[in-house]
Amino acid sequence: MGPAGPEGATGAPGPQGPPGPAAALAVSRVSVESDQGIVGSAISGSFQPTPIAATLTLSASAGSYLISWYAEVMRTTAAGGSVFFARLRDTTNGTTFGFLRDGSGVENGTPGSMPGDTDLFQIGDVLPFAGSMIVTLPGGPQTYRLEYALSTSSSASEALRARRQRISAIRVE
Repeated sequence: MGPAGPEGATGAPGPQGPPGPAAALAVSRVSVESDQGIVGSAISGSFQPTPIAATLTLSASAGSYLISWYAEVMRTTAAGGSVFFARLRDTTNGTTFGFLRDGSGVENGTPGSMPGDTDLFQIGDVLPFAGSMIVTLPGGPQTYRLEYALSTSSSASEALRARRQRISAIRVE
């Protein structure tokens, strides 16, 4: 076999592949895991955050975002039969994204702490409040906060408890 010849000219570029799936471009999140109580009279007919608020503030670039939230909520014996509420509030624009209203016959827990996953015989129904939605943001600072309320309560004790409060914003395009 003889010596190799000179290298040939570079060929033309190949065809372009299909576009890939949308990817997460930026993620912002807040997580307040602690079990916190809210005094009944403080949230009687008025939405308020927990003492350590689950508030997410991000400096958003213009685009679409997936906003997700989660919290565990329990009404205590101090709330009696009051209807309780939870919401995810866009405080920048004054709008509500997620809303829970529960006046059902849930079993009230004791003020002081929510039952854990191994407290099989402790009283108190723990309800999840969760959701997600796509929003289009114009860019700039944006704030979201989890808030809670009771229809009526004059109690000076903890009438509602919340824990594992989480909010995330993921830029999707």
